[in-house]
Order: sequence, then C-alpha cells, then structure tokens
Amino acid sequence: MDWGTAAQWAGTATALVLAVWGKFSNRNDQDVKGVQSDLRRLFERVDDVEVRIGKIEVEVDHLPTKDEVHAIDSKIMGLSARVEAMIERLNTLIHLYERAQDRLAEAERK
Repeated sequence: MDWGTAAQWAGTATALVLAVWGKFSNRNDQDVKGVQSDLRRLFERVDDVEVRIGKIEVEVDHLPTKDEVHAIDSKIMGLSARVEAMIERLNTLIHLYERAQDRLAEAERK
C-alpha cells in the first residue's frame, strides 16, 4: 500500500470516528445555538472587514505611483529653482529702484 492510499484510509477512518463521536456526544441545543451565534457574529465581522478592505483598495488605486511622485518632486524642484532666480532678479530691481530714489532725493536737495 502506498502513502496516498494510506492517507485516504486514515482520513476516512477519522471522519467515521468524528461522525460517531458527534452523534453520541452529550451536546445540547444551547451549545449549538451559542456556536451558531458566534459564527454569525464572526461572519458579520469578516464581511465588515472585506468592505473596509475594498474601500482601501479603491483609495490606493487612486494614489500616485513612485514614478509619478518622483516626477512631481522633480517639477517642484525645478519651480523652486526658477522662483529663487526670480527673487534674486527682483532684489536687484529693488536695489536699483532704491538707488534711483536716493539719487532723485539728492538732486532735489541741491
């Protein structure tokens, strides 16, 4: 007899023993109803978890990928550099304007 056949016989014998034990054991209806209510609550919780996981999966599908975040980061860095360059130019214009005002004020005094 090979291992597969032996396993089948062992499984069959176990099933028969469990069936006989279940038939003759001293279970009452209260225990069965308690187990049924516990199983019902368990299945309700599993259903709730499945709904929550479904919602999370929908949200995750809309999140940007690593490559998209990297592209956004690169564009922001480029914009940051351009804004800094514009600020330097504006500071230069502000200094030129202030010098022009100083010259006009000196010309008016004379």
